[in-house]
Amino acid sequence: LQLQHRGGINYTFNSDPKAWEPFKRFQSLERKNLFWLRDFNLKLFPTLISLRTDVDRSFIQTQLRNADLTTNGIPAQVEKWFFFNRNYDLNWNLTPSLVLRYGAQANAIIDEPAGPVNNDVARDSIWRNVRKLGRIRNYQQNITATYRLPFDKFTFLDWLQADATYGVGYQFQANAFGLRDSTQTLFGNFVRNNRDRQITGRIDLIRLYDKITKLRWANSPNVPRKNFTRSPGDDEDVVTSDNRLTKAFVRALLTVRGINFSYRINETTALPGFLPTPRFFGMAPE
Repeated sequence: LQLQHRGGINYTFNSDPKAWEPFKRFQSLERKNLFWLRDFNLKLFPTLISLRTDVDRSFIQTQLRNADLTTNGIPAQVEKWFFFNRNYDLNWNLTPSLVLRYGAQANAIIDEPAGPVNNDVARDSIWRNVRKLGRIRNYQQNITATYRLPFDKFTFLDWLQADATYGVGYQFQANAFGLRDSTQTLFGNFVRNNRDRQITGRIDLIRLYDKITKLRWANSPNVPRKNFTRSPGDDEDVVTSDNRLTKAFVRALLTVRGINFSYRINETTALPGFLPTPRFFGMAPE
């Protein structure tokens, strides 16, 4: 006898909430280097909420027979599992420059009594474990915040671009259920957490060159030469040739047009022998 049941429920909510702009109406802020304050805005509601859950239950019962074609003295062999998985996602664009993401995944097992499920006691035990959302086997969650530094709001720094990222994570992995050592002490579970800090960006040297008068002249295109009749002895061609030569030399020194950079620190802590089992957001209620 082989039975398998699978099912799932998905819920996704997308929104584009209107930004709250408390300083937009102040005209006194419409000046250079104050745009960052005038453009400050905040979205008070997440842009994405997603919940996904699925169940997978398999039941296989095998009955062997003896030489007399009876089952006397031969118990039925039962193989079964009941998985209950959940996924959570949340994206929140707090501002155009600040994005917050949360993601979690829980893999749980619905424990069942040994043997066939052929009485009310066994069925009540299964439903009781379903209401508890099962026993967590694996759980992990990650929270990441990404912020784009507002260099573009300042004219003297708009040649810089950088994104700062800060992330934290937590992972729980259950040991074999009821596993004990020779002293009957539980082995416990395995937990790990991590912290990740990163900054990536780019230095636009072309914009920087354009802010310096002499370098801006070197980066500007050459003016097309005009054909016209000139008087003998006119030295304009000589000056133009010297300017073109000087510009070519300076531009050769400015061949580096941009620099990309990245810096990252990742820290991890691992702890074996962890006895509690999480239920909600990686935490175990008292």
